[in-house]
Amino acid sequence: MVLDSRSAAWRRRGSLANAVTIAAMIDGEAWLVLREGREQRDLRTFELVLSARGIDSRIVYDAGIWQLLVGVDDLIDGNRELIAYERENVSVPAAIMPQVI
Repeated sequence: MVLDSRSAAWRRRGSLANAVTIAAMIDGEAWLVLREGREQRDLRTFELVLSARGIDSRIVYDAGIWQLLVGVDDLIDGNRELIAYERENVSVPAAIMPQVI
């Protein structure tokens, strides 16, 4: 599926699709930014999550920012997988024990 600003699929995708810009053309295919980070390691886990689900991704460095890229056809599924991963892996802060005096 190709998303362009004239298609109904594009409009149904809402803010995610409207906020996306083409980051790179690799082998004639448009790659889109799915996540950004200050350090490459910030994106490695996301790359592994996508790989485990069969979604091809790339990490690139551009203008001082590391970016996780996915193909146009994988944008929605990739984002859905990362949102699910983030929900399942929320770190809960340790409880603060009351101080006994």
